[in-house]
Amino acid sequence: MPSYPRILSTAYRHGITQSDILHGYRNFIEVRTHAKDGLVYVGPAEDGTLLELGIVKIEQEWVIVHAMRLRKGFVRHHA
Repeated sequence: MPSYPRILSTAYRHGITQSDILHGYRNFIEVRTHAKDGLVYVGPAEDGTLLELGIVKIEQEWVIVHAMRLRKGFVRHHA
């Protein structure tokens, strides 16, 4: 994936800023596969808050379509 992916408007629904999304993307600590051929990156916002970022491939391009604070049920070994 390129270092600066396209971010769709749907990624901003939960109030996460572009700079926090990109920080989480560039500094991810875990990647998981998603049932619909996508990926979920777990990475920190600029203040260290863990985020989950939904990334899918649309016409040969990876784009971020979802961003929100990491849900407790989603946590494995992170806190």
